Amino acid sequence: MSHPHDPECVRLLERVSEYLDHAVDEATCRAIEAHVRACPSCAAVIDGLRRTVGLCRETGDRPVPAAVKARAQASIRRLLGTKEPAGGRTPRKPDRAR
Repeated sequence: MSHPHDPECVRLLERVSEYLDHAVDEATCRAIEAHVRACPSCAAVIDGLRRTVGLCRETGDRPVPAAVKARAQASIRRLLGTKEPAGGRTPRKPDRAR
């Protein structure tokens, strides 16, 4: 059993979006699925994300509430063992003064 901070788990979590979007090659897909069968932590992450994606699709074009988005981003950062959003900076809010 792996741990979310195990290098193999981190590699999987970095590619999970591509995997769920069916945007990885067949060998990568098989490797991810083999890892998930052996790692309950990653299996739970993927299951939760699949359910989340399904719920998002059900809501159509309605925006995701900011609090929900922030919790999801924090969970992903925690799983990856990082403290900052991807890209190393905090996203800016759009400038509405223009």
